[in-house]
Amino acid sequence: MKIKPLFLSLAMAGMCSQAMANAIDQNSYANLDDVVTTHLNLDLDVDFADKQLEGFVEHTLQWNNSKSRTLILDTRDLDIDKVMYKDQSGNWKKATFDLAKRDDVKGSKLTIVFKNQAEVVRIYYNSRPEASGLQWLTPTQTASKTHPFMYSQSQAIHARSWIPVQDTPAMRVTYSARIHTPKDIRAVMSADNKDALYKDGDYIFDMPQAISPYLIAIGAGNLEFKAMSHQTGIFAEPTILDASVAEFDDTQAMIDKTNAMYGEYAWGRYDLLMLPPSFPFGGMENPRLSFITPTVVAGDKSLVNLIAHELAHSWSGNLVTNATWEDLWLNEGFTSYVENRIMEEV
Repeated sequence: MKIKPLFLSLAMAGMCSQAMANAIDQNSYANLDDVVTTHLNLDLDVDFADKQLEGFVEHTLQWNNSKSRTLILDTRDLDIDKVMYKDQSGNWKKATFDLAKRDDVKGSKLTIVFKNQAEVVRIYYNSRPEASGLQWLTPTQTASKTHPFMYSQSQAIHARSWIPVQDTPAMRVTYSARIHTPKDIRAVMSADNKDALYKDGDYIFDMPQAISPYLIAIGAGNLEFKAMSHQTGIFAEPTILDASVAEFDDTQAMIDKTNAMYGEYAWGRYDLLMLPPSFPFGGMENPRLSFITPTVVAGDKSLVNLIAHELAHSWSGNLVTNATWEDLWLNEGFTSYVENRIMEEV
C-alpha cells in the first residue's frame, strides 16, 4: 500500500467522521452520538500570579439526536462558574449543569442540560494550579531568567484540564481564541500566529482546519520570533533564538521533500516553539507550531530528526489519527516511518 494515497484518501473522504460515529472511547465521557462540537471559541486571561487560565469557552454544537437536550464534556480540576446557551432565537439563557465527582484518570464529567437544543453554549471557568495539561514556570526556571513562562501539553487526555471539551481524538474541531497576558509576555497557539508577531498582551488566534482536542496548544513567555524561510520560523526566548535558527534552518527543505512524497502540506505555516529545558518530551506535533525541547540544539544538527518526526505528524496524525488512545500506534507508527523517509531525502 502506498502511503501517499492512504493519507489523502482518508483525510479527504472524511474517514474521521465515520470513526467518530463508531468509536467508543473509554477515556472520555463525551456523548458524541447525541451532539458534537464543531467549533471552539476561547477567551482567556493568563494569570501567572495564581497559575490559572480564567475566562470562557464557547462551543458551537451540531446535534445528531433530535431528542437530546444534554451535552456531556470532559473536565479535570476545573472550577465551573456558570453556563449560558444561545437558543435558536439568538437569546442567551442560563443552563443547568452538574460537575460530577472526580475520577482519578478521567476527571469530572460535566453534564449540561438545556430546555431546547442549543446552537452555542458558553462556559465560564478557570483552571487550577495543578492542571495536568499546563506547566507554570517562574523566571528562574526559564532560559532568560527574566519572565515567567507557561505552556500546555494536551496529549493524551490533558486538554480537559484547561478547557471543558469533548476530549477524545474521535472528534475534530476548529477553534478561535483571544488570549490576554501581561504586555511584556507573548502568547502563541497551535493556530495562525500572525497576530502574535506584535507583543501587546492581547492576542487573536484562528485555527480554520479541524483538529482533535489533544492538538490544541498554548504557550506564553518572553518570546521573540525569527523567520527561517517564507513558510517557517522560530519562537524562542532571546538567549536561544539564534542558535535554534542555525540548528533547524533546513526545515523548509524537509517540507519541500515531504510535499513531493506525500502531498502538499495542508496547514499553511510550520513554525517551532522552543520551550524551556523542563519540557518533558522531545517535541509535540501541535499543528502549525510544533513544541520543541531546546536540548536538541546540539550545534551540529545531529538531532534534527526530531523536527522531521514532528513535521511528519502534519500528515500522519494531524490529518489522520487514531479514534481512541488504545490505537496510538496508528499515529506514531506511520509517523516514525515518514520521519525516516524524510531523513533519507534530506
